[in-house]
Order: sequence, then C-alpha cells, then structure tokens
Amino acid sequence: MRIDANLIRGNMAGAGDGGGIRVASANGEDVAASLDNAANWHLVRVFNNMISNNVAGLAGGGISLEDSVRVVIRNNTVVNNDSTATTAAAFEPGAPNVTVSQPAGIVSRLHGVDLNLLMGDVTAATGSLTYSNPVLRDSIVYHNRSFYWLNYDDPATPAIETGLLPANCPPGPNGEAPTTCDLANVAGYTVDLGVLDGIVSSGDALDPRFSLLTDTAGYAANNTTSTSTCPGSTDFVNCYYNGARNNVNIPEFTTLQTAGAFDEGGNFIQVAFGPLSLVVPDTNLNNPEGPLFDYHLLSGSVAIDAGDGVAGLLLQDFDNDPRPQGAGTDIGADEAQ
Repeated sequence: MRIDANLIRGNMAGAGDGGGIRVASANGEDVAASLDNAANWHLVRVFNNMISNNVAGLAGGGISLEDSVRVVIRNNTVVNNDSTATTAAAFEPGAPNVTVSQPAGIVSRLHGVDLNLLMGDVTAATGSLTYSNPVLRDSIVYHNRSFYWLNYDDPATPAIETGLLPANCPPGPNGEAPTTCDLANVAGYTVDLGVLDGIVSSGDALDPRFSLLTDTAGYAANNTTSTSTCPGSTDFVNCYYNGARNNVNIPEFTTLQTAGAFDEGGNFIQVAFGPLSLVVPDTNLNNPEGPLFDYHLLSGSVAIDAGDGVAGLLLQDFDNDPRPQGAGTDIGADEAQ
C-alpha cells in the first residue's frame, strides 16, 4: 500500500487517533504466515504528503500507527497538527474535569494483545517487537501542538469555564485555571513524536533520521531544527495554526473552540476549529479569497539540501518535480525549485 503525494489538511478524528492518517492493524495474519521473513509482511509506504492543520480528539493529529509493524514514512511535511485530548479515553479514572495531553504529530502505540503475543514468536529481523516503529526519514515534523481540556469554576464569574489549554500550562493545585499561559510560545507545547501505552508514554521512542523537528533532543544527530513560526515563517511560503472557528482571519494565537454536554455519555466534548479553507479568507468583500495557504519551502529554509538522498519513487516530490535540485535533496514533501 502506498499513500503518496496527497494534500491532507483540515481533517478531524473526533473520537480517537490520527487526524490526518491512521494506519491500524496493517499486520497480523501476514506475520503469522511468515514468522521468519519480514519481507513477506504487508508494507505501508507514506511518501511525499503534506499533512497539516489536522486535529485528533485523542493523539496523533498528523499520523497515528497501531498494530502496524512495517511502515515507511519518508519525505513528508507533518506540521501544525493538533491533539485536543477531548475523547472519553483522555480522562484518567476519578478525574472527570481534566484530560491528559497527548502527542500531536506522529504517534505510535504498543501492540495490542494478539499482535504482541504473535511478535513474541517472530524470528525475522524487525525494528521493534513491541510497538509500531516506522522507518522515519527526511520528513518535517514540526510545531504539532498538544492541548488538554479543563473544566473549572472561576468564582468571579457566574458560569462554569471549560476549554482547551496548552500542554505546558498545567491547572492549579485544586483544579483552577492556570495563572499564565503563553500561546505564542508554540514550541513550549509542541509534542511532535510519541509512543503511547494507553494515554501515557510507554518510555519507547520513534527514530527520526535526517528530519526537521521542533526539538532534536534525544534523537539522532543528523536531525535538524528551526526557530521559524507562523505567520512569517522562514521555512514555508504561507503557513498557519488552527484557531477558533469564529476567528476567520486568525490574527492572533487562539485555541480551538470546545463545548461540553455533561449529560451525554461517551465523547461529550465537541471541538470546532478553522479556517477550513485552502486559501486565506479575506475581509475585503471585493476579494473574498486571499492567497493560498502554502507549505512549499522557501529558499532560505534549513530543510533545503539537508536530506539523505532518495531513490525510486522518491525521485519525484509532492508536485512531481524531480529530486534533487541543487546540492542535495530537501527534507519534507517539497523539493524547492
């Protein structure tokens, strides 16, 4: 299976993982039939996709992997996706007023019971026997924001307050609202990568190589980082962060809108975000559509010529332009012209 050269934007997985792409149970019976030869297992290749501004109600606003042991993720742009932690599964038992924030870019999970037992019998060489651990190379995985949901009561107002808060801005000791939250510091609540056991980190890690990350700490030295933010990015032509649905032009940093209905079971928190558009909404009535939102690389991006080289299907980029252009291949879905 190949997922190649798609623009995946503005989607939402309201009840679980994987706002942009969800790969689940790709392997099982194929592994059982060929325990000693991983080359016979089903292969999922994710190439050249621009995956931006998607939302997951649980984890992995960009990409989610589960029970999938042979996945290759190369030359993708996975940026500005969000995890809201607003599903029923995001609550810890006994804590009905606050959820646990989740990784927002690319998330993997420990194998389920059946595949975990099966992998114990595998004799073939594999990247991991316990969780979905893809080949992850030459990709931009950047500024994927992690939020949590809080229900609290401000005694100065007659209403009960609810809403999303950045992952780096915890509630007060008695469940009160945080005193300070810096939404403009996107890097502070970016969680690009993670391996989960339920809603907590498993302690395992993904292994990006030759990739552009928000923070390279703990990853291979051949990865790189950038201080670029949106708007005014030095990496992308015209990027943006998700905002409230009523904030049409996104003139400032905002969180996504939520509404809770506590008398309903299951996933009782509704999330709304915007703009759901490929173009910048314009307030000028004579020009209802502004320029395109655009995640192609700018000429000054640190991703240019920082890749590891390509072959085969990756010799063409998102636009079917040839790779390489210039001194080397570029990180991400776009090969700058």
